[in-house]
Amino acid sequence: MTKRYVGEIFQEIRKNRGLTITEAAGKAVDRSFISKFENGQTDISLTKLIQILHNIGLTLSEFSEEITQNENNLEMFLTRVGTLFHSRNFESLKEMQLSQKIHWQQTHNKIYKVNFILMVDCKN
Repeated sequence: MTKRYVGEIFQEIRKNRGLTITEAAGKAVDRSFISKFENGQTDISLTKLIQILHNIGLTLSEFSEEITQNENNLEMFLTRVGTLFHSRNFESLKEMQLSQKIHWQQTHNKIYKVNFILMVDCKN
């Protein structure tokens, strides 16, 4: 597992929770550190990781579960793609691609809608 991979998962969770880099950094680290961590440009100590996880409302154990789940999903996805490719089932590969595209759009639209609702509620 690469440091980029861990940072990407952290970023995904942070964004899914509608949190900014500043909120994730809190008083534990500065904003640029979070950005570098999420982009795999720096290592992070366990102490700092626990602090920034706390800032986004996650325990180390929960984060570890997220990483494991992400790895399992990725492994199953790659296995499926490999099987379809080797069997030359390009139609099913196209269907998977479309399904992933739709899933991505729906997930990000939901996040956008939730953030919009929260912003409107905060203004009232």
